[in-house]
Amino acid sequence: MATFNLQQQAFTLSMVASAGDDDTGSPGVIESELEFTIDEFLKDAEPLIGTWSLAWGPVVYESGSPVAANAMFVAQGTDAGGNPAYVVAIAATNLRSHFDVITEDLDVTLTAWPSSWPAQPPSTLQPNITQGTIDGVDALLDAVDPYSPGGTLQDFLSGARSTSATLIFTGHSLGGALAPALALALFGAPSTGSLNPADWGAVYLYPTAGPTVGDQDYASFWNSVFPPVTDSSQLQWNQLVWNTMDVVPHAWANITALDKIYSPQISTSGCLGIIIAGLVLEVLEAGGTFVQPNNISLPGTFSVWSGSSSSSPMIPYFLVETLYQHVYAYFELLGVDELLTASPSYFPTVTDPTANPTAPPAVVALCTALVKKAGSLCSGPSAGCGSSSAG
Repeated sequence: MATFNLQQQAFTLSMVASAGDDDTGSPGVIESELEFTIDEFLKDAEPLIGTWSLAWGPVVYESGSPVAANAMFVAQGTDAGGNPAYVVAIAATNLRSHFDVITEDLDVTLTAWPSSWPAQPPSTLQPNITQGTIDGVDALLDAVDPYSPGGTLQDFLSGARSTSATLIFTGHSLGGALAPALALALFGAPSTGSLNPADWGAVYLYPTAGPTVGDQDYASFWNSVFPPVTDSSQLQWNQLVWNTMDVVPHAWANITALDKIYSPQISTSGCLGIIIAGLVLEVLEAGGTFVQPNNISLPGTFSVWSGSSSSSPMIPYFLVETLYQHVYAYFELLGVDELLTASPSYFPTVTDPTANPTAPPAVVALCTALVKKAGSLCSGPSAGCGSSSAG
């Protein structure tokens, strides 16, 4: 019997979707390695999450380099009542993928809902979403399972539908943006080729840490198809779940709040302030207004970085805190920190970045990229991004 409730199980599965981030090779090679990793994890974590098995996928999409830009799989298990449950788990941003960071995360141009997608909004709505989200959902819609039963996700769900089964779309970070958009692309207002929520016992969204990627009509479309609901276990669904101290969910509707998000511990003057101002400008040039969908906020707590000092430059401190709040803190806030504290850890790559006096390599790389992007607007060497200090 599972220790975690169904939402905690879904979150856990969403984090496993990113287990192929460090793999390199063709999509087939990464899919094979990811399949093995997922199978082993589901066996090892059974005391916490219950019995789950791979039902479809994993599928991997690459763009421009032999690393996973997107990954997705479907796991099959049971809900609290013993009825069938399926979880569509979508991976977060892979920082090794240029396509993920530059296109899916940062191409915020608001674009009309694609007419080519299976499901369309009602005639009263004209939703716009970021071009990066469209590119990501396109990749997921086109992905074909290389294993049995094969076919696209839409093919699989058409065959698996059951009025006694629960279907959950979940993802963290980038996955938290893509999961609701993908669900709407498959289950929106009736159109040729779309799926029908009435064919299932329930279809739920459980996105975590995702950015806001659409306008008011997108939020209304979301609410019309997947309104907030509380199930028999008193779990609330169909709302973005986010940590109030996480930078990512502040994009793009609340981007101006980043200026004070870690105040007074971290100042956002100098180069860091210039970078934040640049992000605000990108939002202003996106072609519309971003509106946060229905959401549940979790109160975050600032974590002092052991590598900080009164003379520490700001960018790495800001990014270390961001990494802590965006990943590590969710395990605590959602009550699944046993996944990290168990020996051995179920997620050995997820560690508390504030506990290490040296900035993680991902922070150094991201800091260097941000300073480079800011160019001549930021004075001082980008080498300040290394070690325990930042420029």
